[in-house]
Amino acid sequence: MKIIKSPIKRPILQLLSAQLLRMQKHTYKNGLTIDYHLTGLEFDQIYVYDNSNDFQLRRWFNSTRQHPEYQHVEVNHYPGGKTQQDAYYKCVNKYGKNGPRHDYIALIDYDEFIVLQQSRHASIHDLLEEYLHPYGGALAINWLYMGSANRTVYSPIPVTKRFQYSDGGPHGIVKTIVKSSDFVDVHNPHTVELRQNSSIYEPSSPGTLAVSSPSGASNHNKPGEIALVHHYRFMSDKEFLLRQGWRNSIDGVNRGCDEESSRKINMTGKAKHLHPRTGTVFNDKAWNFLVKKVPKYSIYDLNDYQDFF
Repeated sequence: MKIIKSPIKRPILQLLSAQLLRMQKHTYKNGLTIDYHLTGLEFDQIYVYDNSNDFQLRRWFNSTRQHPEYQHVEVNHYPGGKTQQDAYYKCVNKYGKNGPRHDYIALIDYDEFIVLQQSRHASIHDLLEEYLHPYGGALAINWLYMGSANRTVYSPIPVTKRFQYSDGGPHGIVKTIVKSSDFVDVHNPHTVELRQNSSIYEPSSPGTLAVSSPSGASNHNKPGEIALVHHYRFMSDKEFLLRQGWRNSIDGVNRGCDEESSRKINMTGKAKHLHPRTGTVFNDKAWNFLVKKVPKYSIYDLNDYQDFF
C-alpha cells in the first residue's frame, strides 16, 4: 500500500511588534526579524501587531506593498495598551481559523529568533514536517537567553551580530507554534489551550510530549538539540533601560529601572532569569544562518564595520 501524505501548507509567523524603541531603531530591528524569518526560515507570511499609539510602522508598511518579500508582511495597528495575549488570540482566529486559514502559526515577538540546530532542517517547514505535522496540537520551543556581550549602548548592527554570547543552556520558558485547527485560546504569552485530545510536543524526538509547568509557560525537559528560540531580551545596557524602564515593558510594567532614577538598572526583587547578563558561551548560530540564507547581511562581517564594535 502506498501512503500519500496530505500536502502541508507553508507555515506562517505571527510577530508582535511593540513601541519599545524610537522609530529609526524600531524599524531597523523589525526589518532584521522579518528578513530572518520570512527569507531565512521561509515562513509564508508575517503578521505584525504594532501597539504604538501613532502607528509607527504605517509608512514602512505602505511603502513595501510591491516589495518581492515584504509584501508578505501585514501590519495591524493595535494601540491602547493591549497585551501579547490579545494579539496572539486575534491573529490565530483571524488568519488561522478564518481568512487565509494558515495551518500553523508561531507566536513569537520581534526580539525572538527561532534557531534550527540540525543541518537537516534548512527551513521551518523541515522542522514542522518532522515534529508537528504528524501529530497536530502545538510545538513548544525553549528559550535561550542571549546576553549583552558587555555592550553598553546601541549600534546600527544586527542584534544577531552584536550579541553572540548566550547562557550555558536553554531556559525552561517556551514559545509556541500551534496548529490553527487545534487552537482554542491563548493561555499566556508562552502557551495555548488546545482542543480535546490534542497535545503540546517538544522538539527532542518526534512525538515526545513536553513536560509543562502548571502555567504551561515552561517545559522542564529543556530540550535544545533540535531547535531553540534565541531571546535577545537584554541587548545593551542603554537599550535595556529604554525598553524595560523608560517606556516599560510591553505589559506596562517596570521591569528594570530604578524607581528614583530612570537612568539606572535596578533588578532588586525581580526574578533571577530577568536579570541582565553578558552571556558565557560564544554562540553565532543565528548570525551564520542569517548570512547564509540572506547574503546581504554579510556586509556586516567586513572590516568597515568594526568601528561599531
